[in-house]
Parts: sequence; structure tokens; C-alpha cells
Amino acid sequence: MSEFEMICAGITCLDIVVTGNIGPHVFQVDSTPVDTISLGIGGDAANQAITASSLGLSAALFSCVGNDWKAENLSGLLSEKGICTEYLQRYEHDTTMSSLVLVGREGQRNFLFDRGCGKNYVPNAYSLEAVKKARLLSIGSLFVMPEFDRHGAGSLLAEAKRHGVITVADMTCDTEGAADEVLDVLLPHIDYLMPSLEEASAVTGAGDPAEMCRKLRDRGAGNVVIKLGSQGCYIDIDGVRGQIPAFTDIKVLDTTGCGDTFVAAFSYGILKGYPPEECAAFAQAAAAINATHIGACGHIPSVEAVCSFLLDHPTQKIVS
Repeated sequence: MSEFEMICAGITCLDIVVTGNIGPHVFQVDSTPVDTISLGIGGDAANQAITASSLGLSAALFSCVGNDWKAENLSGLLSEKGICTEYLQRYEHDTTMSSLVLVGREGQRNFLFDRGCGKNYVPNAYSLEAVKKARLLSIGSLFVMPEFDRHGAGSLLAEAKRHGVITVADMTCDTEGAADEVLDVLLPHIDYLMPSLEEASAVTGAGDPAEMCRKLRDRGAGNVVIKLGSQGCYIDIDGVRGQIPAFTDIKVLDTTGCGDTFVAAFSYGILKGYPPEECAAFAQAAAAINATHIGACGHIPSVEAVCSFLLDHPTQKIVS
């Protein structure tokens, strides 16, 4: 029997979220008033774990924290969200990852981040043993933590595959020039790869989502889902291919964490046996709810809330 329905491995950080009145003009004056400044949980793996727990999945977080006040606060907040934090590795001589999230008035966001202990994170033997007890392992995300990309993610994914665990991975844009080296090793161990359009284009050189999916599958990925932001997503799963439009009749406040919410909700659908189109619709509904709030995560109260959203909005049909 599985101990965890979903293990989320990767980034955990403290988000400092600044909203409104963001632009180049802030560097031309001494001080600038903004709408809000707040602190919260961030990082792709942590965001995914919180969404998974909100959807009723038993979730564990494989990540790292430093030796500072941020670590104590994050550990407590994550535990309150129902996440198993016993696999959070503490780096005594380093700091916890931090991210400054700048959110414009149209919901667009940009990040400034400090890798802190994340630059050296590699899951330990305790985590490698525990991954066997999961139903699904999600990597969130590749190309932020260099040692994790080269020496950690591959070990987790390979161990998961050896024990029949479903594997999912997200990515960010490669800033280290390591994409080819890393993906050649990891893609054969990934059942579902879920990059954004920009990220998939950067690693494939293709401009069309269908071609991006083909190239990624040719390199070893089992199935591919391309997140298209306001345009929805493109799926290439077990022969089901096409674009599913996004929900457009919502008031977007902040798109931070929407991709992570999407991945977690899509993973929920996989675990529940939903067909690919239903996984995508459920994931897009969860991401849409997340976009109507400020902050990366914690805005999906339950499965019922997502289903209610789907009932209130037209079902999105696949476009071949």
C-alpha cells in the first residue's frame, strides 16, 4: 500500500509578493508606493504539494531549507496545510530559498530569486527509500537547482520508475545551459512532462506545440502537456492530441503559481483515472481559480470547488 499519493520534489521558498504599480519607473525615483506587499509559501514543489493536499491527496514534500527564520516559518505553514515535511532537508550553513514576486495590475508576474540552499540540494537516501511508497512523483521543477538537476532528480525518477510510480515533471527556462545534458538523462524516466510553451520552445527549437510534443517524445518523454497560459494547454497523451482552450471569463489578479496548480490538479486527474481531456479541464479550472487570488498557492479549497467551477463555466472541448 502506498504511504503517499503524491510526492512533490524540488523548490520550496519564501515568496515576497509585491502587487501593483510595478514597472521600470521604480528605478527612476527613491521610493514608490505599491498596492500590497505580503509573505507566503512559494516554490514549485511546495505549491504543488499544497494544491494536492487541498484536493484530498496525501502529499509529501522533498525539498530543502536553510538555518534561518524562513525555514521555521515555512515548515510550520506547510505542516498546517497537511503536508508531510519529514523529508525537508536542513542545510545548517546556508539560507532558505527566497523569491521576490513582482505582480502587475494585469496579473502578469516576474521573479527575482535567491537559490540559497537550493543550489546544493540533492535528495538523501531517506528520500530515495520513501519514493517507493508513492503513487505519483512530481518534479517541480527542473532548471532551478543545478545539483538537483544533475544528481538528484534522475535518481528519484529512476527509483520511482523501478517501483511502478507514475512520474511527472515541470520545468523552468534553462539559465545554466544544461538542458540537453539533463533532459537526455531524465526524459526516458518521465511519464508526463508539463512545460510551458516558452520552456518547450527553448529546449526543442520548435514553434508549434504539436511539434514540441513530438520532439520531446522522440527524446524519451512518455506523454507531454504544454501549458499555454491564457490560451489553455496542448495535450499529447496516449494518442489523444489537441489544444484545449482556457477559461476566459475570469478576473485575473495574479498568475503566480498557476502552472504549479495546473500540474498538481492534472496529477490528481491521473491518479483518479480521468481521461486526458478531463484531466486537462480539471487542471485548467483549478489554475483559473488560483489566478483570481494574490499569491502562489492555497486558493483551491477542495475538489468540490473545482467541480463547481466546471459546472458554472462552459466545458472546454479539445481542438485538433
